[in-house]
Amino acid sequence: MQSQRSKGAAKPRRQTRAGKMTERVRSKTAPSLRRDVSLADAAAAIAAPAVDRAEACWDALAIDPSPDNVHKFRVAIRQLRVVLHIFRKQDVDGKLKKLRDGLKQVAAEVGRKRDIDVMIAEIVQPLSSDVDGEDVHALVDQLEQQRLAAGDDVSRALDTDTVGALRRAVGQLPGQLAKAVKAKDDDTDIEKFAYRDLRKRWRRLEAMASRLDELSASDLHEMRKMIKKLRYAFAHFAPLYDKKDGNKFTKALQRLQDAFGYLNDVAGARKTGERFKDDDAEPSLAYAAGYVLGRHVERGRDVRRRIGKGWKRLADTDLARLLASK
Repeated sequence: MQSQRSKGAAKPRRQTRAGKMTERVRSKTAPSLRRDVSLADAAAAIAAPAVDRAEACWDALAIDPSPDNVHKFRVAIRQLRVVLHIFRKQDVDGKLKKLRDGLKQVAAEVGRKRDIDVMIAEIVQPLSSDVDGEDVHALVDQLEQQRLAAGDDVSRALDTDTVGALRRAVGQLPGQLAKAVKAKDDDTDIEKFAYRDLRKRWRRLEAMASRLDELSASDLHEMRKMIKKLRYAFAHFAPLYDKKDGNKFTKALQRLQDAFGYLNDVAGARKTGERFKDDDAEPSLAYAAGYVLGRHVERGRDVRRRIGKGWKRLADTDLARLLASK
């Protein structure tokens, strides 16, 4: 049986005092998102659960940088950054942008371990039963060592004064965001505000999808990020829309995101695999890395061909047609 550390987890650490203090759930005291609330109350209602998720994931990651905790943390941080982007025009003093940039930086620090986690679980291990399985297993062993070191790096990255200050700023976000909206004196109706934000995101995505067959690898990466941000933004505004329509829209977005995500994983695996092609690398590991990537590149061609159908299913949902209308 594998030890906890062999699975990529750093040595468990005691929860910090700050972490214990943030166990309280702010969303229970924040106003709920309804059509009749002010924009300031809506901002707090959207931010509170996003902060709760981020803080819970932050606590878990600080104790154990396992693959699951790393993934959940990065998703929670992205969701929080989308909240900050939604209300970017209310950021009169630049504090919200500073927080968004700080969150992007800490997510990037954690992302280096996530790349290795994905390389192992999604790219290499699925082929471990192939005819070249012995070399593939040796490749996994090497990646596990890198993952263990990356887990320690994550723990150190989170345990700094700068990140501690960032964490405190996150805890204050619901109130700070409501205050920023009030200072801007914006009385926009929340339904109109949500529609404008989602429509702008949809139309940018639609423009890129119109030339889907011509997109480069970097363009596909950008389109994937657009899909992800649209899904997160809609999740924040979901209480304002019909539940059935929202579920269909979200599921279509998720399926398309998964397809793009696989292509992105293969592209990321190329970069991770480059380290096994150095002059000092073990020839069998270089062979295994090339074999694994070759298999996934072949599959990636089929996935890319299916993306067009996924886009049509998404564009045909009622919510997509609403966002596309003039």
